[in-house]
Amino acid sequence: MSVPAAPQVTDLRFEHHRTTSRLLAVETAVPRLSWRVTGAPDDWRQDAYEVEVTRGDDGGNGTRVTVESGEQVLVPWPTTPLVSRQAAIVRVRVRGGVDDATHVFVPTGSDVTRPNSPEPAAGAGWSQWSAPIEVEAALLDDAEWEAVFVAPVGIGGIGERAPIVSTIVEVPEDLAAARLRATAHGLCEPRINGVRVDDSVLNPGWTSYTHRLQVVTWDVTDLLHPGTNTLDVLLGNGWWRGHLGYYGDAAVYGDRLALAAQLELTTADGANTVIATGTDWTARESAVVANDLYDGQTTDLRLANTTGPAHPVEVVRARPTGAARGDAAPRLVPQVAPPIRPTGVLPAQRVWTSPCGKTLVDFGQNAVGVVCLTARGLEAGAEVTIRHAEVLENGELGTRPLRGARATDTWILPDAGEHILQPTLTLHGLRYAEVTGVPDLAAQDIELVVIGSDLEQAGTFSCSHPLLNRLHENVMWSTRGNFVSIPPTAPSATSVSAGPATSRSSPPPPPTCSTPPYSCGPG
Repeated sequence: MSVPAAPQVTDLRFEHHRTTSRLLAVETAVPRLSWRVTGAPDDWRQDAYEVEVTRGDDGGNGTRVTVESGEQVLVPWPTTPLVSRQAAIVRVRVRGGVDDATHVFVPTGSDVTRPNSPEPAAGAGWSQWSAPIEVEAALLDDAEWEAVFVAPVGIGGIGERAPIVSTIVEVPEDLAAARLRATAHGLCEPRINGVRVDDSVLNPGWTSYTHRLQVVTWDVTDLLHPGTNTLDVLLGNGWWRGHLGYYGDAAVYGDRLALAAQLELTTADGANTVIATGTDWTARESAVVANDLYDGQTTDLRLANTTGPAHPVEVVRARPTGAARGDAAPRLVPQVAPPIRPTGVLPAQRVWTSPCGKTLVDFGQNAVGVVCLTARGLEAGAEVTIRHAEVLENGELGTRPLRGARATDTWILPDAGEHILQPTLTLHGLRYAEVTGVPDLAAQDIELVVIGSDLEQAGTFSCSHPLLNRLHENVMWSTRGNFVSIPPTAPSATSVSAGPATSRSSPPPPPTCSTPPYSCGPG
């Protein structure tokens, strides 16, 4: 006789966040729960679930709540609400049976809740507990946000080098936990003791800045050490001040970059210290000479390790001051959208020389991201330039569909050592790249890093028809490419209504090695 399958609770998650072993800064005090049941017979149905919630201040004695219900999607938080910064460990199990005449089910909508449920006897029909998940509340009260927006004074203006806003942090010996919360007018890229806090980019993403700004929270406990630490935050133009929209307008939301951040240190005794942005922070120029989502990024690595003068910062208003200004300060809300980060890599499929003598690279398909190039053996001051496009025209890089977008990344090297060149304050839609300044480029030294919102694929499709399968793959790639925070109409270019097909709607003029829009000349 075969042993009946045992139901298992999997994919436990909160609100609309993806499944993870730990969820930081959930946006509500009563996060709803969802899960899936696997391993059960086809005719098995859930008729009850039990949730166990264990908090750090309850001595390890979790609260169990049993609910007579078949619901598994966005079920209510079962116990007392979380408070700001509070963490809890949650796990779930279910009870049910096969759909036959001997089993009585509770109809949906007739839920019965029994708090503080005792441990049921063995063999009572319950599944095993799900894997535990830790959930931690964000700052749920505006009064707990101590940071103000600060902007560099004398540096970081339009057309100037990207600024770094910094502070020195003294960390106690008995540090138990540390959280960094940050948002910005523009993009923010934090580093602690010179190390990036994670691999996400283009934070805090694009929202309706006149109404809300997302606050990103990082666990930075492991990046700090007892004693003196440095916190540096690089600011970029992004959607706030860079070119934006069909007409390529700049500084739509404001003409100054600013940062609001606070580092929260919790010691072993539970005491909490907050280091928040204020006029005691300082600013300096970075090695990023220029950055724009449409035009690309220029970085002079000779400036990376130089210590420039410290400039003051001043407090600025939170609300936008550009053409898209609002009547009130935007709300600061926890980040609920998936972070923007590298989601894959496309290796170079072919490297060759064009009719005009340019080095071209084909990554095999259109995608949105940045090119990562390894340069070595080039003299100090050598300039490496990478231009991007989705199509070729007459054997050259086809930049006409980009309209006014330069889509160009430039690097100036400090020495002949090995340098990995990958921008973090821009992105491009491309299949092809043109590389200048690297003689005899090898395919293994260049790749396309795919960047987008870190979406979780909910399902798959395949059939017996290869063209239909390919169509589905194209739709998936197009969706991934357009989901970078708020999905745009077209990825990373002013070609909102001028996609790759535009360049083929009428025959292009003959190629020339001296005039744009073809890549034989400067773009």
